[in-house]
Amino acid sequence: MLLKGSESQLKKMGVLPKRERLTFRSVVAQTIESFIAPAAERTPGELEQVAHRLRDTGTVLAGSRIVDGPYGDLLLRASVAASGVAIHLHVHDTGHPPYAAPDDVTPPPLLLRFLNRLARTFAEAMAFDGPGSWPEIAYTDAVARLARLRPEACRALVADVSAVGQLKSAMYPPGWLSYAELYEMTSDESLSRLASEAIPC
Repeated sequence: MLLKGSESQLKKMGVLPKRERLTFRSVVAQTIESFIAPAAERTPGELEQVAHRLRDTGTVLAGSRIVDGPYGDLLLRASVAASGVAIHLHVHDTGHPPYAAPDDVTPPPLLLRFLNRLARTFAEAMAFDGPGSWPEIAYTDAVARLARLRPEACRALVADVSAVGQLKSAMYPPGWLSYAELYEMTSDESLSRLASEAIPC
């Protein structure tokens, strides 16, 4: 239900695969489900906060080498798609999109916790495991573990996005960001090093 009405937003963002759209939507829905309350319970402020953190998460992911691999690329796509869903829901609830100033960056400890949780729920969705079944680990470890498992259920989705080219090329055409560039964006040594030293998965 979270993705209902969001299709045009996701198409505009360029994150949808060519063929495995139903599987991708299912992964996105499970990935974001724990971050967004039901309509009767959520507030515009909560949606704005989720959209803000997803914006900053996508920036860090797109600048990391982890997205050079198919599972990292899919995590980035799921993150951007989740952002599109949060934006759509905010517009639906309030009549206008959420806003966060470009220099209003999520505090690094919160951003890393959010990113780790997002990657864990994404990995659970990709592996068709229930929510909360994966341990709390760094997002790089979650994606690496998923890449080692290569779940049968999502192999067609991985092949589909692998054939269309990486999403990050549309965000950072020259390639990934350096540690110094990531540090300038996050002001956090550990988060910037984790992103800059991540290997493609």
